[in-house]
Amino acid sequence: MNRFCQLFLILFCVTYSAAAQAQQLLGTYKDWVLMEHKNTEDGDLCYIGSKPFDSRGTFGKRSDPLILVTSRSQYVDEVSVTSGYRYAQDQAGVSIDGRNFSMFTEEETAWAPTSKQDTQMIAAMKKGSQLILLGTSQKDTKSEDVFSLKGFSEAYNAMKVRCTN
Repeated sequence: MNRFCQLFLILFCVTYSAAAQAQQLLGTYKDWVLMEHKNTEDGDLCYIGSKPFDSRGTFGKRSDPLILVTSRSQYVDEVSVTSGYRYAQDQAGVSIDGRNFSMFTEEETAWAPTSKQDTQMIAAMKKGSQLILLGTSQKDTKSEDVFSLKGFSEAYNAMKVRCTN
């Protein structure tokens, strides 16, 4: 699992190099990590994240796929994903143990369209065993990335305790 944390940190730091100096690993929970980002425009942010254990598709070269759940406040958490390429308009979604959720996209990131769906997705992730991220790029390539939800509940609960104002 230590290798997982190192890979996640390297990926995140390379992706967001300007802000990388403010990142801090707060904990590892099986296949999920808890991170804190200090002094953002929104104040300090905490998030949990994971990388897929399996990837399939017709894509060529792309960045690493990720899923993040960011704690925005005591009552608001935000689910976001990336498949590592620019999405075709609103061509991303997740399946959590067979329950499907559509997401809206902007460039390389996709989000739940409402806070209600964020809440539903997080509840499903707490109970689930795997999440499949499906995406279609602007070049019409397709991807399917499979994430483990082992440790999600523990990481989420730790985030809420540690990072909720």
